[in-house]
Amino acid sequence: MGFTLVQMVAVWDGGTGTEHGPKPNSNMAGVQPWFHQDPLQPNEAYWKNVDRVIATAAKDGLYVGLLPAWGSFVVNYKMITMANAEAYGRWLGNRYRNASNLVWIVGGDREFTSAPDIWRAIGLGLQQGDGGAHLIVFHPGGKLVNTQQERWLSADMIQTWAWYKDIPKQVATDYALKPTKPVILGEGAYEDGPEYPTGPITPLIVRKQAYWTYLSGGFFTYGHNDMWRKNPTWKKSLRSEGAQDMRILHHVFDALPWWDLVPAQSLFAMGQGSGTTFNAAAVSSNKTWAMVYLSSPTTVELQLDRLKGRKLNATWISPTTGHLICKTAYFAGGVKRFTTPVGWPDAILLLQRNTPEVEKAAH
Repeated sequence: MGFTLVQMVAVWDGGTGTEHGPKPNSNMAGVQPWFHQDPLQPNEAYWKNVDRVIATAAKDGLYVGLLPAWGSFVVNYKMITMANAEAYGRWLGNRYRNASNLVWIVGGDREFTSAPDIWRAIGLGLQQGDGGAHLIVFHPGGKLVNTQQERWLSADMIQTWAWYKDIPKQVATDYALKPTKPVILGEGAYEDGPEYPTGPITPLIVRKQAYWTYLSGGFFTYGHNDMWRKNPTWKKSLRSEGAQDMRILHHVFDALPWWDLVPAQSLFAMGQGSGTTFNAAAVSSNKTWAMVYLSSPTTVELQLDRLKGRKLNATWISPTTGHLICKTAYFAGGVKRFTTPVGWPDAILLLQRNTPEVEKAAH
């Protein structure tokens, strides 16, 4: 499918909103993670299953973004406290210090300010346990919090939940913080999720969230309602329309030096759009190529003098099929008008001096 990392929770409680009921923190076989609800008394049978999951992911070429426990075990249940947080993190870090496919995710849908000393203690313990072998990020609630100064954090993760139209602004804001760290949209609006006031979350909305994130300078997490809820139809979600669109996205970016892109909204002379019809652009650091995502049928004007070279090749790529429409244009700079292909709900436009990469971009 083209996915690279799967977010997992080592100790789960059913999700945000379930904190007032029992603590359903056993696995599917009914095995509890800790004896006597004590994080420092691990149940080996439970953790051997976690071992197997991480090892299986490695065989399939997947990284695991592992939360030591959902945030409720710190904030609501208060089972992870200052008395045991660092030791629990150290135990986990040591257990998985040799896992080559692991990224730690501290937090779990909670604000950093809800228990900053405990989050720091968990992070410190993880680093002590694995010797700093793995990256660490923090999964926040729906509020943008500046954690750039936390040296134990390797990247900054944000959550927009239902408010996907805020993605470009939030990613751009975080991207500009100092010291510079990677920005990850850890949780947007999941495909087919019934709980969002901004729904329905269609495949088009999924694509908007993804391309807005990448072209604004971040990384994107895709989710499906059936998957995270473990609904009986969860296997179908593996091939949902939104998931297939993420496969196209992966192939488009994988065929290009995507790591060289820099957000460049100044490329728009007209038609940047706003809200749910925001259009995003990024230009390579050497200014030889650009990618533009147009989130609806539209006409825009682009300032091509921001790119080098008198000859530029314009290529349309469908975000839903990967089909290409190639047109070679000869520009001497200035402003050029582009209209999305007829019948396309959204579109990717590549502008390049040469096209070898484009020919394989979506195939």
